Amino acid sequence: MAPFDPSLLAYFRRRLSRSSDPNRVITRIKQVIAATGVLAGRRRRASDSTVPDDAVATQDTVARSSPPFAG
Repeated sequence: MAPFDPSLLAYFRRRLSRSSDPNRVITRIKQVIAATGVLAGRRRRASDSTVPDDAVATQDTVARSSPPFAG
């Protein structure tokens, strides 16, 4: 299988933005979620990788700066 070419995403994003309904993907996702009730009762929250990324960076820094465990 050939590697994924990132320009493909840019191509389809540009095509979607120029179409008559650029929000149709999000609209359809919302319809499916509402119809299935998959997110019923859940609160809305942001999904951002900043916190996990910071935790990983901190863990790596601590691991490199502390002496190896001698047991």
